[in-house]
Amino acid sequence: MTVVFKSEWEEFSNIVSRSGLRDSDFDCREMEDHLKGCAHEVGVVTVTRKSTGQTRKYECGFGRAWLGAFQQELTNGRFG
Repeated sequence: MTVVFKSEWEEFSNIVSRSGLRDSDFDCREMEDHLKGCAHEVGVVTVTRKSTGQTRKYECGFGRAWLGAFQQELTNGRFG
């Protein structure tokens, strides 16, 4: 099961494109996390920029704003 919606992946590509980069330079891995007592699906997205090797992890799923955190870190140069 996926915890990241298709629309979120599309927005990820748009964020990368607006920053002047190619989404093919990024590797994204999604891992579902079953939290005891949590009624909603949550997980972790690991984003790696291939050309720099920089990797960051973001909590994703219901109520998580991982795209905003990714955009801020990309803008602030965390991916090189």
